[in-house]
Amino acid sequence: MKKKIQSLVIAIVLVLCSVVPSFAYSQLERPVIEEVKTGKQSICINWQYIENAMEYDIYRSTSPDGKYYYQCTSDESWYRDYDIKKGTRYYYKVQAISWDGDSNSRLSKWRSARVK
Repeated sequence: MKKKIQSLVIAIVLVLCSVVPSFAYSQLERPVIEEVKTGKQSICINWQYIENAMEYDIYRSTSPDGKYYYQCTSDESWYRDYDIKKGTRYYYKVQAISWDGDSNSRLSKWRSARVK
Protein backbone atom coordinates (compact mmCIF):
# COMPACT_ATOMS: atom_id res chain seq x y z
CA MET A 1 0.00 0.00 0.00
CA LYS A 2 2.81 2.38 0.92
CA LYS A 3 4.56 1.76 -2.44
CA LYS A 4 1.31 2.42 -4.35
CA ILE A 5 0.81 5.77 -2.60
CA GLN A 6 4.46 6.67 -3.15
CA SER A 7 4.18 5.78 -6.85
CA LEU A 8 0.98 7.80 -7.16
CA VAL A 9 2.57 10.84 -5.53
CA ILE A 10 5.60 10.60 -7.83
CA ALA A 11 3.34 10.30 -10.88
CA ILE A 12 1.32 13.37 -9.83
CA VAL A 13 4.48 15.42 -9.21
CA LEU A 14 5.88 14.45 -12.61
CA VAL A 15 2.67 15.43 -14.37
CA LEU A 16 2.44 18.76 -12.56
CA CYS A 17 6.10 19.57 -13.20
CA SER A 18 5.79 18.83 -16.90
CA VAL A 19 2.83 21.16 -17.37
CA VAL A 20 3.94 24.79 -17.50
CA PRO A 21 1.07 27.26 -17.62
CA SER A 22 1.11 29.63 -20.57
CA PHE A 23 1.24 32.66 -18.27
CA ALA A 24 4.70 31.53 -17.15
CA TYR A 25 6.10 32.50 -20.57
CA SER A 26 6.71 36.13 -21.30
CA GLN A 27 5.72 37.75 -24.56
CA LEU A 28 8.33 37.49 -27.30
CA GLU A 29 10.39 40.58 -28.04
CA ARG A 30 9.04 42.86 -30.76
CA PRO A 31 10.99 42.43 -34.03
CA VAL A 32 12.85 45.38 -35.51
CA ILE A 33 13.11 45.50 -39.29
CA GLU A 34 16.76 46.41 -39.69
CA GLU A 35 17.13 46.56 -43.45
CA VAL A 36 14.97 46.99 -46.54
CA LYS A 37 16.55 46.44 -49.95
CA THR A 38 15.03 46.75 -53.39
CA GLY A 39 16.02 44.67 -56.37
CA LYS A 40 14.93 45.04 -59.98
CA GLN A 41 11.65 43.23 -59.30
CA SER A 42 11.61 42.48 -55.58
CA ILE A 43 11.84 43.91 -52.08
CA CYS A 44 13.80 42.14 -49.35
CA ILE A 45 13.35 42.88 -45.64
CA ASN A 46 15.61 41.68 -42.82
CA TRP A 47 14.92 41.78 -39.10
CA GLN A 48 16.84 40.71 -36.02
CA TYR A 49 16.46 37.12 -34.80
CA ILE A 50 14.13 36.84 -31.82
CA GLU A 51 15.11 34.29 -29.17
CA ASN A 52 12.45 31.58 -28.63
CA ALA A 53 10.51 32.55 -31.76
CA MET A 54 9.36 29.52 -33.72
CA GLU A 55 8.63 31.53 -36.88
CA TYR A 56 7.67 34.97 -38.15
CA ASP A 57 4.51 36.25 -39.82
CA ILE A 58 4.99 38.96 -42.45
CA TYR A 59 2.32 41.58 -43.21
CA ARG A 60 2.16 44.16 -46.00
CA SER A 61 0.17 47.29 -46.80
CA THR A 62 0.23 50.04 -49.41
CA SER A 63 -0.34 52.68 -46.75
CA PRO A 64 1.47 53.19 -43.41
CA ASP A 65 -1.82 53.51 -41.52
CA GLY A 66 -3.83 51.18 -43.76
CA LYS A 67 -4.82 47.57 -43.25
CA TYR A 68 -1.88 45.16 -43.20
CA TYR A 69 -2.48 41.86 -44.98
CA TYR A 70 -0.79 38.59 -44.09
CA GLN A 71 1.80 37.62 -46.72
CA CYS A 72 3.43 34.47 -45.41
CA THR A 73 5.17 32.73 -42.51
CA SER A 74 8.94 32.34 -42.47
CA ASP A 75 11.29 30.45 -40.19
CA GLU A 76 14.10 32.77 -41.31
CA SER A 77 14.72 36.38 -40.25
CA TRP A 78 14.23 37.72 -43.78
CA TYR A 79 11.60 37.81 -46.52
CA ARG A 80 11.79 38.58 -50.25
CA ASP A 81 8.59 39.88 -51.86
CA TYR A 82 8.27 39.22 -55.59
CA ASP A 83 4.57 40.01 -55.80
CA ILE A 84 5.04 43.74 -56.32
CA LYS A 85 4.11 46.41 -58.81
CA LYS A 86 6.83 48.85 -59.85
CA GLY A 87 6.23 52.37 -58.58
CA THR A 88 4.06 51.25 -55.65
CA ARG A 89 5.37 51.83 -52.14
CA TYR A 90 4.89 48.85 -49.82
CA TYR A 91 4.90 48.91 -46.02
CA TYR A 92 5.92 45.83 -44.03
CA LYS A 93 5.45 44.63 -40.46
CA VAL A 94 6.72 41.44 -38.82
CA GLN A 95 5.43 39.45 -35.84
CA ALA A 96 7.45 36.82 -33.95
CA ILE A 97 5.38 33.69 -33.32
CA SER A 98 5.87 31.55 -30.21
CA TRP A 99 5.56 27.77 -30.17
CA ASP A 100 2.39 27.93 -28.06
CA GLY A 101 0.78 30.84 -29.92
CA ASP A 102 0.03 32.63 -26.64
CA SER A 103 3.26 34.60 -26.31
CA ASN A 104 3.49 36.13 -29.79
CA SER A 105 5.22 39.47 -30.08
CA ARG A 106 3.59 42.73 -31.00
CA LEU A 107 3.89 43.72 -34.64
CA SER A 108 7.09 45.52 -35.55
CA LYS A 109 7.04 49.14 -36.58
CA TRP A 110 6.59 49.49 -40.32
CA ARG A 111 9.35 49.89 -42.85
CA SER A 112 8.74 50.70 -46.50
CA ALA A 113 10.28 50.41 -49.93
CA ARG A 114 9.38 51.08 -53.56
CA VAL A 115 10.81 49.50 -56.69
CA LYS A 116 11.26 52.22 -59.31
